[in-house]
Amino acid sequence: MESAPCKKMQSALRAGTCIMRAAFMAALFAVCLFFSVGSLIIKINSAEKACLQKAGKGMEHCGNIRPAAADDAARLAEIYAPYAEETVITFEEQAPNAAEMARRVQQTQREYPWLVYEEDGHVQGYAYAHQLQSRASFRWSAEVSIYISWLQRGRGIGRALYEQLENRLQKMGCIQLYAQIAVPNPESVGFHHACGYEDIYLYPHVAYKLGKWCDLAVLTKQLQLLPEHPADLTDWRP
Repeated sequence: MESAPCKKMQSALRAGTCIMRAAFMAALFAVCLFFSVGSLIIKINSAEKACLQKAGKGMEHCGNIRPAAADDAARLAEIYAPYAEETVITFEEQAPNAAEMARRVQQTQREYPWLVYEEDGHVQGYAYAHQLQSRASFRWSAEVSIYISWLQRGRGIGRALYEQLENRLQKMGCIQLYAQIAVPNPESVGFHHACGYEDIYLYPHVAYKLGKWCDLAVLTKQLQLLPEHPADLTDWRP
């Protein structure tokens, strides 16, 4: 007969063997899980990288930026409407309809770019420029504006639009850009600062909308060095 100590030793050995097997299986499962997750992460990162390469460094979108067309007018009016009717971001109080928006696009594009950001066939934002003031001597200075669909903000669409807008303005010969922002609006001011614009002036109590007085901040960005004799502007289209 086996002694009690021997039985205890055998039981301990069997228990230890079971524990080792369980530990081995747990380790094997962890290794498999690690490589499975790692493979998934690599696939996700590869897809994200392809998206960023298409849209631009640091962006979170894979859309297309192109000149606005007449067919975009209704969607542009739809994007702009809540800004005009519900905020002081623009001092316009009545949102224009599609026909009016089409007229504005056509008029702007005679001399300056009006671009849209399109994703999966749906316009999600737009940016445009126009001469700062009507007199001819102002023609090398442009005012820029941008509006993004309310639920699409924060995805980098605005920066992508501005990059292409500024690139076209620079190629056509514009030297100084200006952005006029109703304040307080820390989101828009911060966005323009991140895009390289600097504060230069503040018009206090310049407008009254939605039951309050609003200030107007003016920011500027210089696209290129000041030439002694600037050349005439060229067509903004490629």
